[in-house]
Amino acid sequence: AVECKRQQALLSALVNSIPDLIVYKDAQGTFLGGNEAFAELTGHPVKDLIGKRSRDVFDAGRAASLEREDAEVLATCEEVRSEDWYTYP
Repeated sequence: AVECKRQQALLSALVNSIPDLIVYKDAQGTFLGGNEAFAELTGHPVKDLIGKRSRDVFDAGRAASLEREDAEVLATCEEVRSEDWYTYP
């Protein structure tokens, strides 16, 4: 249990040290976690994003685009690259 907590803390520190947006979801599109850069973009702490979906956080157009990309990744098991402009809160 102590080793597991140590590893989780290390992983969290690593993910938060990366300036790029990182978010991870389950197969249904529910946020499981992310880094501080993603939290800054959404204007919500990571802990408040867990359990939500893109449509709970972004406008309808952006959420639909993200959900299409997620569906493509799940269907093909290949990465999808996209470039988007975001306005931070």
